[in-house]
Amino acid sequence: MALPWLTALKVIPWKDVVEAAPTVLAAAKGLRKDKTPPSPPPATSPLTADEATRRLQQQLADQEQRLQALQTTVSELAEQNLRLVAAVDVLRMRSRWLMAGCALALLLALVLGWRLSA
Repeated sequence: MALPWLTALKVIPWKDVVEAAPTVLAAAKGLRKDKTPPSPPPATSPLTADEATRRLQQQLADQEQRLQALQTTVSELAEQNLRLVAAVDVLRMRSRWLMAGCALALLLALVLGWRLSA
């Protein structure tokens, strides 16, 4: 039962995974950082419409940057996932061929053993 896992570990393109890992890690750390919201203005000085508009535009720009970073990270993870799925598909096909070969070898051994004993 451990044989397919060992084969999977050999088939996975670890070079690509290792090369992409630092960029994915950096992007994930960037997304994880707590970005403190701007402090509210003192209660004694009410916001003017221009100041409120500027702050809202800044918050919107910050959210757009976070969204772009998140999209980049998700796309990189999706690409890695596709590579792993492709490797598993190759493994599945090789396993089927191996099972067919083993069944054929067993059948051949039984036929030859039966003929030799007769």
